[in-house]
Amino acid sequence: SAKQTEVFAKRQRLLDQRLLAQKSTLLARLAVELWYQFSNSGQNGRRGSLGIQRSSPTPEQIQESASNMRITPEFFAVLSKNDNFQQILSDLDVSDEDQLDLFETLDANNSGCLDLEELIVGIAKLRGDARRADVVTVNLLLRHVQAVILEFQARTLAILDNQGDK
Repeated sequence: SAKQTEVFAKRQRLLDQRLLAQKSTLLARLAVELWYQFSNSGQNGRRGSLGIQRSSPTPEQIQESASNMRITPEFFAVLSKNDNFQQILSDLDVSDEDQLDLFETLDANNSGCLDLEELIVGIAKLRGDARRADVVTVNLLLRHVQAVILEFQARTLAILDNQGDK
């Protein structure tokens, strides 16, 4: 049936490492080029507005931008409105629902910015539908974190009790 064919095609796309590498490269190139334009559009005191780019960045400028770029929520808003970015996410089977709060999802350490690697690795992990294994992994990780916190709490209380005895 058509549904089975669609599921099979999606599975093949998700397993296609070459597709992931190609789209990740396109994503990196797009992000760096937009970042270069974004970070150099601060003329007239208006940082963050994408003006007309008079010249393309040189390979050295692209490399420097890639290593220095910090993706802020403001820049991510510019990036996420880009048609090519949206097409790359679609090609990688990142669901529309996952795209809604994508910056917050990718900013796992809550630092308020992403680097290029966080962006690409995070998007690669969002490919496809959530699976039971994803839920189990999160549950196991949460249990581990809880155990570490309880152990820390017990040690801290023991230290404080020893301090009180002196």
